[in-house]
Amino acid sequence: GGSDRVIFHSSVNIRGRCIVCSMFDNVFRPVAQRVGVNVVTAATHYESKHIPFADLSEARAVVLIPFGNVWQTFFKEIYCMAVPLFLPSDSFLTKQPMLWY
Repeated sequence: GGSDRVIFHSSVNIRGRCIVCSMFDNVFRPVAQRVGVNVVTAATHYESKHIPFADLSEARAVVLIPFGNVWQTFFKEIYCMAVPLFLPSDSFLTKQPMLWY
């Protein structure tokens, strides 16, 4: 059996840096809940703000909105665990001001 958790990894709760991440979360979370998917984030579901590898490996999928250089390591970890990974399109990312800062 698989987990019903989808991990949403972004800078939503990191000093409010990513307006795009917040907007995406506001749309994605209600849609996911309607189909029975439990969306979790490190900032809201883990006291240490870090997601344990065991939880990552059991996740149904990861939605990753890249920000800064933190995502580079996270991407490699998720990819190597063979967890389904969803990323925004290149055109979406290039249209977002200040996404990388």
